[in-house]
Amino acid sequence: MTRRFDVTALGELLIDFTDSGLSPAGMRLFERNPGGAPANVLAALARFGHQTAFLGKVGADMHGDFLRDTLMTAGIDVRGLISDPEVFTTLAFVALDPGGERSFSFARKPGADTCLRPEELDCQRLRDARVLHIGSLSMTQEPVRSATVAAVHMARDAGAVISYDPNYRASLWPCREAAEEQMRRLARQADLIKLSDEETELSQIGCTLLCVVDRWQNQPSMSISYLITVIFLLVFAGLLVFGIGMFYRSVISPLNEFSRTIAVIREKKLRKLDEPLVLSGCSELQAVGRDFSELLVSINTLTGEILQKSNALYEAEVLRQSAELDMLRSQINPHFLYNTLELIRAMAIKGDIDHVSMITSAMGKIYRYTAKGDSLVPLAQEVEIVKSYISIQQARFEGRITTLYSISPEAAQVPVFKILLQPLVENAFIHGLESRPSDGTLYLGAKVEGNMLSITVRDNGAGITPEKLAELEARFSASEYDTSEHLGLVNISARLRLQYGDAAGLHITGAPGDGTCVSICIPLSKRPGKE
Repeated sequence: MTRRFDVTALGELLIDFTDSGLSPAGMRLFERNPGGAPANVLAALARFGHQTAFLGKVGADMHGDFLRDTLMTAGIDVRGLISDPEVFTTLAFVALDPGGERSFSFARKPGADTCLRPEELDCQRLRDARVLHIGSLSMTQEPVRSATVAAVHMARDAGAVISYDPNYRASLWPCREAAEEQMRRLARQADLIKLSDEETELSQIGCTLLCVVDRWQNQPSMSISYLITVIFLLVFAGLLVFGIGMFYRSVISPLNEFSRTIAVIREKKLRKLDEPLVLSGCSELQAVGRDFSELLVSINTLTGEILQKSNALYEAEVLRQSAELDMLRSQINPHFLYNTLELIRAMAIKGDIDHVSMITSAMGKIYRYTAKGDSLVPLAQEVEIVKSYISIQQARFEGRITTLYSISPEAAQVPVFKILLQPLVENAFIHGLESRPSDGTLYLGAKVEGNMLSITVRDNGAGITPEKLAELEARFSASEYDTSEHLGLVNISARLRLQYGDAAGLHITGAPGDGTCVSICIPLSKRPGKE
């Protein structure tokens, strides 16, 4: 008997709405795709040149029309596919977990595929089939359950091979026991059974290894090689077609779009895009598109800033390094060292061991502090080093100098340049208090006022002439820094302006015989090391 169709399939035909990433507004997108395991098998066989036919039911709606057109385009006979205006085409929403495994949510209560009745079967296409392929989803409920059983009996009576895909979906069954019972009914009638991991976990479906050699021998037109081909396709075709489609939509297509965008940027030498790059596909590639657009904006901004600031930054760095070197040289003051050593020698001759020990310890603390590599320290540490320096000077001046401190707790924690205060105090001793015979007073204060750190060093010593004051103020405000002279004050002024800008500064007030006051202002919003 000549058979018109190599394989006829009966079962579910539905719409798979598959996860396709997020919209520009961040909402989840689903893509409409044709689905149904029996139809996937037929599509794969048709690509290999086999004659196939599908029996089933869809709704007389836009989804049903789409499925019918898809099967016809694939070369599948659809004259046994019924469009019913009374029911809606079955829908399934498909999600993928991080491991690539699928999960299904069905809209099938009822779906059109479950409403196929036995009297609606195309008997001629069942009799004309060499193989009838069915699935267990047609056994979940009536009337399609009865239609499926009737189709199996009709095809077997006509001499067809029965191919069976258990295709277990737990959410479509009332319970596990019902699924095993109905799936076992078809297993008894099947010649070929395709099992996946989900079905192997069902112990009661009766799926031991089936090998109907006698039946094959009674079908001379059915070669062994052909049956092997059918088995292979049943196992892999559905997964292969689905996987290739998902991979292309989720990965290949977005990557092609990304490659075209890069080619345009390279060809036109663009530094920015007119619109942000939006890639479809998986969430990872969508993130790549957003990050790439943001990267172009950042590169464009940074390029402009670099072009504007590169020369200024280079000049500022040269000046900063020069000022810092001068600062270090200023701290290794031979005059201070020689005077201190001479003071230690004199006290040692007098036998004043306590003062010798104190001065030696204070000088060691100062030089160890100077040698440390830290560039920033809390103001409180600077004050402690100043106290060590003042203790040495107090010994020199034999108690003629009174020192007053007023450091607020908030100011004490502010990070400042290392060796910021000692040059100011040293200047007060050398140029102010050294010439005063008695009752010398030195005041050191620090407080936070708004967004500024204010530091004051004041003495009641010799004071400063208007000419010298004007000279120093001019050097403080000069655009080019010469720190070779007046290393203490000029160096500090240069470092402040280089690191903090014009908002910071050093100011001197005073008059001959009326003492000198040095004030420093540092903006807290622009500390060294901060943007």
